[in-house]
Amino acid sequence: MAGIEIHGADEKFLDVTLNDVLPCLHAPADIQWRLWVLEAWSAEEWTMEGLSCEAYENAVNDTPGGRPITREQMQQLADAPAQLVNMVLLGSRDFSHVPLTRIDFDQKTALYAACDYVIEIFDSSYVIVYSVDESFIECLCSSLRGVKTIQ
Repeated sequence: MAGIEIHGADEKFLDVTLNDVLPCLHAPADIQWRLWVLEAWSAEEWTMEGLSCEAYENAVNDTPGGRPITREQMQQLADAPAQLVNMVLLGSRDFSHVPLTRIDFDQKTALYAACDYVIEIFDSSYVIVYSVDESFIECLCSSLRGVKTIQ
């Protein structure tokens, strides 16, 4: 599994969004997706699945094991008039090995090993991507600035 940390072109502020990451994502159809953590900020009201942004955030964060999300909904989230402050998006063929409860940073190795894709946004500061999909990682490295390999 390869890991990268993305800061973007600006060293002070993250200028990479989910919209920048999704074009590189060509996951197999059997990958299931779950939004495990979501914190967004917006001056405008927006909705997902008929829920207000706040209600959708609460639904994601209160769902053990993460809230299922489709590729279309991922794009809706990326297009929402919101800054994704914290987000953990998981892709796996088999979620039976993925922890149901939130884990702290030191325990993330188990999460990375259980998933085919992990896309994390941390405090609007950087994005971490772990994946077994080398073409996804290579695409991100070649199309985005401020990318470094991590272990």
